[in-house]
Amino acid sequence: MTPGTDSLLQSLDLQESSDFEILRKLGGRVADGISSSERYQEQSVNTFGRQLLQGPGGEHFFSHGLGMALAGLRVGIFCRGNELFPLVEQLSSACAMHIPLVLHWQRSAPGVGPYGGSNGSCPFQLIADTGCFQFLGSTLQESLDLSLITRRLSELSLVPGVLGTEESLTTASREFNLPTTEQVREYLGASHEYIDAPTPSQEMVFSRKRRRVPRWMDPDQPCLNNVRKPPALESLEQFSSSAFFYDHLTDLSVRAFAEFSRLFYRSYSALQTCYTEDATELIITKGALTPRVLELVESCRSRKNRVGVIGVRMIRPFPGAELVGYLR
Repeated sequence: MTPGTDSLLQSLDLQESSDFEILRKLGGRVADGISSSERYQEQSVNTFGRQLLQGPGGEHFFSHGLGMALAGLRVGIFCRGNELFPLVEQLSSACAMHIPLVLHWQRSAPGVGPYGGSNGSCPFQLIADTGCFQFLGSTLQESLDLSLITRRLSELSLVPGVLGTEESLTTASREFNLPTTEQVREYLGASHEYIDAPTPSQEMVFSRKRRRVPRWMDPDQPCLNNVRKPPALESLEQFSSSAFFYDHLTDLSVRAFAEFSRLFYRSYSALQTCYTEDATELIITKGALTPRVLELVESCRSRKNRVGVIGVRMIRPFPGAELVGYLR
């Protein structure tokens, strides 16, 4: 570990922690509340001076997290492997209600099936049509950084974000940089602060200013959200949500990436590109496979083979147009 000055996690013992545990501990210092199937007996105060709320664990962990998010709290939800399968309907509801929460998902151990699917299916792909956006980290450092970027993008777009990590990351280097309190405060801001509405559609809903994490369930200002509708109206709702919220994700992600680069001096984009300028052959990969493929490509290039790598970080919305530009 290579912490910066006033590291956000300097008081925590991370030596025996897995990569996913480190992400959870960072999430606990950034969020107002966290929830997972496992109950953690951990008392902590987040970087904004707020006591961390923790769900009781158990099979209804997503519902507990969703309830906290509806009350206007910044929430992180953590699950592993097949725990993602039962969450499809609830994640769709969170998207329909425009709740800016972040779901961290860890791939199960190799051998169980692709991405933990016992029947050969992939939970991470299963949620593609729920309406959330998805990132997939390739290293521990990248996953730590993407956890902040996912949070920032979710709160700008009011679309839930899912960050996937892989258990095999534990074989990679354990050197990583942690954010400082000042960096997190400047990049994310407090959940209760009011910000300018980032898009015209949000301005139509909230006027010019809105709470960074909207309080959809507010006894002082009651409103009706995500009521049951006839199928025809549900289809219109999904179309409108896509047009007025989801379609802004690409532009807002560029903003989130640029703001992160300015504060943390590490650059990210939807695609990670290496040696693409002169490549006659390109290998497209994603996740923890990317750094391993890059090692192979460097070996190939040392033998004068013009091979390049494109690692896909943003799974949804898929950066198809950008990818095609490299393939032409």
